[in-house]
Amino acid sequence: MTFEYVLEHCHWIKKVDDYHYEMFLDHHSLSTFRLCEQMFVHEHIEGWHSKAEVTKMPWFFAIGLALHDALEYLYEQKRDGTYLLQNCIDQFALIWHKRKMESYVGDKEYNALGGLTGFLGMLTQYSIFYNNDTERLRIIGTEIAFGKGREVRLGSFEVGLVYIDCYLAGRIDFLMDNGKQLGPMDHKSMAFIDGDPISKYNPQDGMTGYIFATKQIVEKNFPDIASQRQLNMMWMNFLGVAYNVDANKRFKRLPLHKTDYQLEQYRLRQLTSFRRIFDLIYSEQEPQWNTGICSNVYRRNCQYKAAHSQNSEDNIFKILSLTHARGAIWNPDLSHEKERKNASESNTMRSSEI
Repeated sequence: MTFEYVLEHCHWIKKVDDYHYEMFLDHHSLSTFRLCEQMFVHEHIEGWHSKAEVTKMPWFFAIGLALHDALEYLYEQKRDGTYLLQNCIDQFALIWHKRKMESYVGDKEYNALGGLTGFLGMLTQYSIFYNNDTERLRIIGTEIAFGKGREVRLGSFEVGLVYIDCYLAGRIDFLMDNGKQLGPMDHKSMAFIDGDPISKYNPQDGMTGYIFATKQIVEKNFPDIASQRQLNMMWMNFLGVAYNVDANKRFKRLPLHKTDYQLEQYRLRQLTSFRRIFDLIYSEQEPQWNTGICSNVYRRNCQYKAAHSQNSEDNIFKILSLTHARGAIWNPDLSHEKERKNASESNTMRSSEI
């Protein structure tokens, strides 16, 4: 792995001139690097993709994507003033089939939800609970991407004579306004809701990043609105998979607030990770292995464990080639951010979600 190779193949770093570079990374790539440098290199530099995941992704990932698609459709209909419950139900069913959710028949999580009937029932109950008459939030934007347009700047650092600008990449699913506060809204599905579900996401850099990005985007582009709204917050909607006739116990909407101090600490943490990644590729260092997670990363073996257990470099490559294939490396310009976003957040809280 040479620095020239990274510049040629990785779209998340750009050479402006011999002494100036720009980097664009999202929460998924940054958290992967902090988890294990070698995992980051395999995924975000070498482009290894598991062949097994091509055929069937984990349930928690698949149901998260299906719910995202359904709720995106629901809120777009409400935003456009075309909301009809029956149309939404029909679309929810199409999404279920498009995502091939019936392939999970027999899984305990599938049974807990109740298959398509449970999926439609949960979303119908949600739609009625947050109907147009009681909805206090106004939708002002969906699918707001940021990245190589330099919308969210984290800062810069220098390595010798080299200057590196750093930008956060990502996608805000829903941007909401209640007249006093403006912020993103995110959805989380859980087996059932008990206690204080928001405490599981505080602190959590994925959520903090949405607030940080929203504040920067609004302050830069809409200063008049920024002066009239609180921007240091977001809303989190929790959906309980287990059926409950009482919608107040099945669905909860809670605010998550961050102080300016917390947002600044978030910025500094990300900037530190950017610098470590740049040092790794610029100096062509060997990435470190976090062997403490080889047998327990998100409660399962690391996807590279079989390869890394081999006794020679040749054998490592042979096993890696059997279980994985070289493919596209994540590009901040492309539109698959919602899949990355869901995968990252599902991994973060896998034990408490579906």
